[in-house]
Amino acid sequence: MGKSPIAAMNLRNLFLRGRAYISQTLDFSGEMTVCETLDFSGRCLGVGTRYEMLTELSRREKEAGVTPDPEIDTFMKATAMVGQETSPITDYVLKILGLDICADIMVGDDMRRRISGGQKKRVTTVRPNYKLHLNAGEMLVGPAKASFMDEISTGLEIYANSDLYRHNQELIKELSTPAPNSKDLYFPTQYSQSFLTQCKATFWKQQVILEELAVQCDQNLDDCCNWCYAWSHLLGQGNRQQDVLNLLGATFAAILFLGAGNASSVQSAVAIERTVFYRERAAGMYSELPYAFSQVAIETIYVAIQTFAYSLILYSMIGFQWQVDKFLYFYYVFMCFAYFSMYGMMVVALSPGHQIASIVMSFFLNFWNLFSGFLVQRPLIPVWWRWYYWGSPVAWTIYSVFASPIADIKTDLITSNGTRMRLDVFLKEEFGYEHDFLVPVVLAHLGWVLLFFFVSAYGIKFLNCQRR
Repeated sequence: MGKSPIAAMNLRNLFLRGRAYISQTLDFSGEMTVCETLDFSGRCLGVGTRYEMLTELSRREKEAGVTPDPEIDTFMKATAMVGQETSPITDYVLKILGLDICADIMVGDDMRRRISGGQKKRVTTVRPNYKLHLNAGEMLVGPAKASFMDEISTGLEIYANSDLYRHNQELIKELSTPAPNSKDLYFPTQYSQSFLTQCKATFWKQQVILEELAVQCDQNLDDCCNWCYAWSHLLGQGNRQQDVLNLLGATFAAILFLGAGNASSVQSAVAIERTVFYRERAAGMYSELPYAFSQVAIETIYVAIQTFAYSLILYSMIGFQWQVDKFLYFYYVFMCFAYFSMYGMMVVALSPGHQIASIVMSFFLNFWNLFSGFLVQRPLIPVWWRWYYWGSPVAWTIYSVFASPIADIKTDLITSNGTRMRLDVFLKEEFGYEHDFLVPVVLAHLGWVLLFFFVSAYGIKFLNCQRR
């Protein structure tokens, strides 16, 4: 009879947690230092920090009634402060591999040369990479008891006739026979850490990467400030139809430009990290959902900072009314930047590479642009095409950002033909904007963010675009 599914799963978890496979493929997060790279491995595989190990040691000493030497105890407490993330296991591995001299240097990638090729290969020995789809654990930092490396490709005849080869063959035969009365190891899960611990570890990694990409973040914030400066010179609380059209045009241009910039800038970083994710997931370091949650969390924090800087400056420079209900303006801008970032992550998760993702993104952005309600107002769109207006996230954002500050103003507006019309009536007749419809707009923004996030998480979990 064949093995039951439960027994097969236990065997798979045992294989995942007890061995490591090392290949010659070098896939790293280039923004992390050598020490941070190994610390992240330790976080995912349950290697405690200095403080955690000292806490456990103190607990066991109290239980056993052991009184440590005062000088040693003071030294250990001084080197194991709360918040210190490095592990003594990491320090030991860095020392024995000669990587302590480059511990604080970024690993780098093809575009950024940092550590040497030989040092990178030694990091590979510690953090296994996979050119096969093998689920593997860490070799030295992690708890793996067996390590598998690529077979040597030169000097095979010399090696086959050596005493080392014969000794290894005898050792394999000896270890292939289990000892009497031995029991199989059992691991209930594939991953050594809980879901929450995986989320914390992956979030820490994303935070380190984002700090190294500060130049890109500064560029996006500079773009926001430039748009605020342009708005302040073009717009004002005028009472002419042209002033309203200027406000609508500036709203449309800023949303599409800054949103598309967010979606485009996130794609290359997500695509590179996805390659690293395939290797680390195969290593059993963490699962798909913690990776997706951490990416969304760090992007959300960055988008919140970007929104605050942009909206606060813009709102005050234009001269909108400072009322509590008007501050939903910040929510609309935040959700706009958020769903654009989620959209960029989603198309990467569903595409083999960021080049194809860029093409797909541009294709749909053209439709979002056309049916946004600016080039062609909603009342002028044929009825059989209006479904795409409501299916365009940009249309919902323009509706909210444009209508929330001024759609309830009942002052007179001078139209292009010289007649007077109330502003709220003009917006309803010309563009179909109503202030009372803003509640569904709030929910629609939340829906777009959740839709793009869940589709992105689905692509990460069930699609594998790795080809080697």
